Amino acid sequence: EDPDVFILNDDLVPNKNLLIRTIDYLGKTERSASLLNRYSSVVINIEQTLSKYATEVIVSELKASKRDPEFQFYDQSETKLFAYNVKPAVFDLFLALAVICYLGIVLLYSKEC
Repeated sequence: EDPDVFILNDDLVPNKNLLIRTIDYLGKTERSASLLNRYSSVVINIEQTLSKYATEVIVSELKASKRDPEFQFYDQSETKLFAYNVKPAVFDLFLALAVICYLGIVLLYSKEC
């Protein structure tokens, strides 16, 4: 690193403690799309933090098109996952029989030709 090159002045360098607190805050706060709006505490906190280091901070709301959305927001912030346990032996047996039948047909066809 060249000591003569300065990317940020001392006034603009972010404080390490501020970064740690911000990351902790964002990690502990729910940020699902259904809970965020223009006046939520997460958006206001990020806007205030960024306005210290940038001159033009604008918060804009993004809404998906109803007809042809490029992305989809899910309304539920908490969802249950249902997983069912099936006997793998039945599937393995069926697959083995299907492979044996296929190989038998290929063998019979190759003997006739």
